[in-house]
Order: sequence, then structure tokens, then C-alpha cells
Amino acid sequence: MKYFLLTIVFGNLVLNADLLAQQSAYFNDGEGKQLYFAKVDYAVEGSPYYYDDYYPADIILTNGATYKNIPVKINLQNGNVQYKKDGEEMLALLPVKSVSFGIVIENNQTHAPVRLTSIGTAMNENGSVIYQLLDSGKVQLYKRIKVSYKDVGTYGQAGMTRIYEKSEQLFLFGGSISLQKLDKNKKAILELLADKRAAIENYIDQHKIDCHSENDIKAVVNYYNSLGS
Repeated sequence: MKYFLLTIVFGNLVLNADLLAQQSAYFNDGEGKQLYFAKVDYAVEGSPYYYDDYYPADIILTNGATYKNIPVKINLQNGNVQYKKDGEEMLALLPVKSVSFGIVIENNQTHAPVRLTSIGTAMNENGSVIYQLLDSGKVQLYKRIKVSYKDVGTYGQAGMTRIYEKSEQLFLFGGSISLQKLDKNKKAILELLADKRAAIENYIDQHKIDCHSENDIKAVVNYYNSLGS
């Protein structure tokens, strides 16, 4: 029993040392700069962030380098990838391809693992679009997430409120499909997955899927990806 416990403890120490080494490597390689937040004198509704706090995530750079267990926060409004180093909030300057969070508990809600990425550009490149990968295989199902804001009232005067608004849109990509917007209806998904139209339509009808929700679309795309070529 003592040997078993010592094995577990040693294994955990090795794992923690490996994670700390990867964090150290990213912090040393990361070419980040410290973030400074100007004091604002207006009220805020909503948020520009995917998660409002920092959570451990795996970062993959566009050159393929991978760093695990980095405390990360993603600004969807401006594309900034932020991370924490020694308690300081930093802005990642190296080109980031994707950020993957594990299970996150925030505001008493449990969120499933998430991968945020970009297509053709770095996530943190100026003007890039951030997508959430929902399913992958022969085709990939993405959700584009955009955050914009509007100011209600006069900027710089008391009573102004900045309101952040989030919009989402599904896209399909891969195989013979260039990046295409996918509306939540049966007609749209059958048109984009036309090479397996009969099988897809049969699956939709058998399972009484109305294709009006994200989960419905994910189920159909997952089934499509399970079919042979």
C-alpha cells in the first residue's frame, strides 16, 4: 500500500513538474507584453470575453508549438489572447492558432471542453475571426462568435453605458465545401451535405430532428462524419 501511494505521489509530482515546465517555456517564449487597463467612467453590460475569468488552457501556435495548462482569457471583441504570468495580465504576441479549454465551472455552470480557433490566420491577428470547433471529421462544423459593442449616452459623460452584444453563426468547412454559412434548417444542411443527401435525410426523419438548434445540427454533422466515403 505504501509503495502504491508513493507511486501515485511520484507520478503527480512528475506530471506537475511537466506542466510547470511547459508554462515556463511559454512564458519565456511568449513574447507577451503586460496589459494596462484604463479606468473607465461608464457602466458596462455584457462582456467581450469568452469566459470572464482566466482558466487553464492548451495553446497551439501557428508554427505547431504547443503549451499546456496556461491561464488564458480570450477577448472576442478584439481577438486578444490574454494570459497570466506571476499574477500579471499579459497580452500574447506570438501568433496563436487555437486555444483549448477543459471543463470550466463559471457562475455555477459547468461548461464542456471547448476549442477556439481561426481559419487561415492567427486568432490574435488584427481583424481575424474566432470560431468554436463543434465537430470534426470529413467536414468541420464551426460556430463563428463575434462580439461588438454600442455606447448608449454621450461618451465621457455620466450615465453612459457600453453594451456588449454577441452574435453566433454556424459554418461548414472541409472536403469539397469551402467555408460556407449554415443556417439552422433542414433544407440548408441537406444542400451542403448533398453527397450523402439520402442517408442524411433518412437520419433526420428517423430521429425526428427539426434542425432548428445547434445541438440538432451537431448531431447531423456528426452522423455525416461517421459515414464512409
